[in-house]
Amino acid sequence: MTGIATIIGGSGFLGAQVLKEFELAGYRCHVPSRDQIPSLKGKQLGVVLFCAGYGRCESVEEKAKVVDGNFNLLSWIMQNCSYERLVYVSSTRIYMGQENTNEDSDCLIGNSDSRKLFNLSKLAAEELCKSDERCFVVRPSNIYGTALSSPLFLPSIARDAIKNKLVRMFVSPDYSKDYVSVVDVATGMLSLAGAEEPLYKIYNVASGENVSAGQIAESLVSSTNCDIEWIENGNDDYFPVTDIRRIKSEFGFSPSSVLDDIDSMVQSFHSAYERGEF
Repeated sequence: MTGIATIIGGSGFLGAQVLKEFELAGYRCHVPSRDQIPSLKGKQLGVVLFCAGYGRCESVEEKAKVVDGNFNLLSWIMQNCSYERLVYVSSTRIYMGQENTNEDSDCLIGNSDSRKLFNLSKLAAEELCKSDERCFVVRPSNIYGTALSSPLFLPSIARDAIKNKLVRMFVSPDYSKDYVSVVDVATGMLSLAGAEEPLYKIYNVASGENVSAGQIAESLVSSTNCDIEWIENGNDDYFPVTDIRRIKSEFGFSPSSVLDDIDSMVQSFHSAYERGEF
C-alpha cells in the first residue's frame, strides 16, 4: 500500500528517517511545518506518520508544549483532516518503574516522576487513537542514531567522547535501559503503515534487551580512547525489559544492537567533527 504520506514532525530526528524510508518505499511524502498545519484542514493526507512531540516538563511553558505537541495537535488532525491510516509515536517510557511491558498491561503513573505529564499526554493520545479504527500506535524505546545536535543521551556522550575525550556519566554503571535504532523505528512504522489489516492497535518498537551504562562506556572507550567520569546521583530510573514479541511475530521485526552500532555511530560523529559540524 503506497501513495501519499504526511509526516507530522518530519524535520525532527525520527521524522527525517521516516521521510527517508517512506520515500524509498515509493510514497509521495509531504512534510508540513508547524505553521502550515492549519492549511491541512479538510485535506486528504493519505498515511499520517505522527512523529511530533515534546518531552521537557520543567516550566509551565514546557508543560503546555507537552500537551500541545503530544495530544492537542493529534486531536486537531483527527478532527479536521481526512486520512487512510495514522501511526502515532508514543513511548515505552510509560513502562518506567513497572514489571509488565506487554502492550495490553496496565500503566501506572509515578507521583514522584518529574516528567509524569509526558507519560499522561502519551497515554491520552493513545486513548484517542483507540477511538478510530484507522489509527495505530508505536511505542519506541530510547532512539539512537547519528543526530549531531541532539540532546539525547547517546548522541551527547558520543560528542563528548570525540570533542572532549571525557564523558561524564550522571548515572551508575549498572543503570540500564533499552535502545533502538532510528532506522528500526522508521522501518517498523513502514511495516505497520503498509499492513493490510494489522492485528493490534499498539506495538512496542525496541531492541528487546537492556544495555547498561557500563557496557556503553566500555564501547566508547574502545572506540575513542576517552576517559569516563562517573557522577552517581542515586536517582537511576528503573526500566524493565521491553516485550517485542508482538511486532516480531507479525512483521518479522529484527532490531539492531546498540553495542554493535556504537562504532559506526562514533565514526560518523568523528567525521562530522573533523568537518567542523560541532
